[in-house]
Amino acid sequence: MADNISPTEMVGCDFNPDKVHDTLTGELDACGDCHVDITLKDVATVQRDPDPVRRWVEVTRDVIDARS
Repeated sequence: MADNISPTEMVGCDFNPDKVHDTLTGELDACGDCHVDITLKDVATVQRDPDPVRRWVEVTRDVIDARS
């Protein structure tokens, strides 16, 4: 199963780690025990600021680690 997350919502101008956490948690809950590929595409929306992408990766890893 693949999860193509909207980069605008995840790492756009108003980066919100709580929203990222809640969105990912909800989507992974819906996937149940399936193997999931989480892909953040079209990262041009970060407007030359890679920090939100780094923070998104940290939050994503935290969500995944909490499920292991």
